[in-house]
Amino acid sequence: YSPAEVLHKRPVKPIDVTKIKIGKRIMKRLKRRFAVLPGLRWKSSKKGVIDFVKTYRASLNTLGEIIKIKKSTRIRTKVRLVAFLDISGSMDSYNDWLVRAMYLFSRFDRRSEVFVFSTRLLRVTELLSSTSLEEIRRRLSIYVDLWGSGTRIGYSLKSFLDNYGSMINKNWIAIIVSDGWDTGDIELLRLGMESLRMRVSKIIWLNPHADKPNFRPLTIGMLTALPYVDVLAGTSILE
Repeated sequence: YSPAEVLHKRPVKPIDVTKIKIGKRIMKRLKRRFAVLPGLRWKSSKKGVIDFVKTYRASLNTLGEIIKIKKSTRIRTKVRLVAFLDISGSMDSYNDWLVRAMYLFSRFDRRSEVFVFSTRLLRVTELLSSTSLEEIRRRLSIYVDLWGSGTRIGYSLKSFLDNYGSMINKNWIAIIVSDGWDTGDIELLRLGMESLRMRVSKIIWLNPHADKPNFRPLTIGMLTALPYVDVLAGTSILE
């Protein structure tokens, strides 16, 4: 592969409907597993953690004497998904799978966000919004010009955090699909992963090579990212 940016559009092949149906069943299982997470808001609860503010306020009614300990727990909330898919040259042989994954991730939830990247980042959420697989294929063929370029994962994450970071919080999980080859600034990747990990509840990394026997995440990109990853798995989990 090359670290250089090559603006390259490609005609996307027709999307396999049969594999989409299988993928949807898998996505439903994934959605059930992460169906709800502890949200940002709190509610009163007998089994929660001590709420010092509420306890103090209640004590004002008894001249400062604490009669009852107030407790609170986080309100459970539906999880959201943001996905980042590597379409650089080193991922060329997985292009058909990547297109199916884009579609499936966009259907995880009505607010799901999907991005592709190589030497830069591109938001494709709106391109995937059509109900027609043929229309999605046409849009991706016309508007995505990053196929087969170099890979700068750190720079792409920084672009996301700078431009879209405000839309995510601990109610979100992030899925990164990449083989971990990074020709960019590794420190930028570390900082990007660290910042992303602080904002979302979980990071799942899907590496196509993880399906192979004796796989070891030894690329510099994977070694840098791994401390911030909750789940490392192969792409076969969506097949």
